[in-house]
Amino acid sequence: MTPMTNPLSPTRVAAVLALTLLAATADAEIPKVVLSAQHQAMCQVDVGDALPALTLTGDQGQVELKSLLGKKATVVAVVGYQHWMNPALLQDLPGDVLKPYGEKGVEVVVVKTGNSPAKLPKGSPLAIVGDPTGEQFAKLGSGRQPRVYVLDAAGKILWFDIEYSRSTRRDLKQTLASVAGE
Repeated sequence: MTPMTNPLSPTRVAAVLALTLLAATADAEIPKVVLSAQHQAMCQVDVGDALPALTLTGDQGQVELKSLLGKKATVVAVVGYQHWMNPALLQDLPGDVLKPYGEKGVEVVVVKTGNSPAKLPKGSPLAIVGDPTGEQFAKLGSGRQPRVYVLDAAGKILWFDIEYSRSTRRDLKQTLASVAGE
């Protein structure tokens, strides 16, 4: 009798996982947005919708979000009340978005709602526009922040999340790779 080899040996599992990951990154697709009914109720917009017209406050006064859209895509990060996710999001955006995709036509817009104490890390290339009353954020949803939206060049929502976590960061990177055709 010949001994059977373990079909789930660590080497085989690692090889299958590596091939799966390689296939996923070679043909990156925009991840599906899946929300619970409770979280969906907090959203006024969804994938495929045009982002509503947002009038925000910038250094030079009122600014329309549509005037800040990138040639290829735009990441809109909405930060509000003090939350541990805000600093992580603001820290990650330059390296995850601007460095690999900035020269490919992807822009980042950070929207600070209400009296948010959110601050950019020292030396950050990001700029913040404001929504002091929260009225503009109400066009997008209510409740949880930060939120991250990826828009196409016309302002249509391609992907979003209502938090910022490791899975959000992974899905954001995958979405941008898909949009950039990588």
